[in-house]
Amino acid sequence: MLWLVLISCADWPDGPPPAPSTPSSVDTMDEGPSAEPVAEAIPGGPNRPPSLKDLTLSPEAPTSQDDLRVRFEAKDPDGDMVSSAVRWFVNGEPVPGESRDTLRHALFKKGDRVTVEVEANDGRALDTQRPPEVVIGNAPPRLLSSPRDLRGGLDGLQIRAEDPDGDRLTYSVEGGPAGLTIDTAGVLHFQGSAGDAGAGRFNAQVKITDTSGEFVALPVSLDLSAGREDERKIRGQ
Repeated sequence: MLWLVLISCADWPDGPPPAPSTPSSVDTMDEGPSAEPVAEAIPGGPNRPPSLKDLTLSPEAPTSQDDLRVRFEAKDPDGDMVSSAVRWFVNGEPVPGESRDTLRHALFKKGDRVTVEVEANDGRALDTQRPPEVVIGNAPPRLLSSPRDLRGGLDGLQIRAEDPDGDRLTYSVEGGPAGLTIDTAGVLHFQGSAGDAGAGRFNAQVKITDTSGEFVALPVSLDLSAGREDERKIRGQ
């Protein structure tokens, strides 16, 4: 028995080879995801507020007969949905119930200061702007009589006009024949001229002026012939 062992040792002078090691469970595992924690998705960044562009209030020089209108464009740099709101102010006070882009002229008068506030909102941030105030200016008188009303006798003919701002009106006649006048109530008076002195054609106008110097004119073409006063006629132009 000892001989056999010695022979075996002779076949491996350096001794028998080491026994093969048993593979560990770690060696036999397939490569998989790293054990390091996975980073969270990068957010899209902070919300950027919307902005109002091309904000204008027109007309620039309104009268008490002009409706006011605001124009604007609301944009959002993130592409968010944007809602808008409009608020009107007259002499610094809000106008209740007015949220449209147009303010009717019945809601203000001559001398009032009017502006508008516009708000753009994306649900998380907003942009609010106001254009400069506009001052409501004077509106000229409005003529109610027409040329067709001027057919017939001159004397006692009523010229009708009104002022939108309630200003006092002054009446005058320019370019008429001698003896043609108009009183403070807008009534024409004409007694004619002696003989043929008043005969001919006259291009006259009735001028109605308010306290601010604004006026409206009614042109009148007069054909006067010699003869009795009741034969003299006026023809509207």
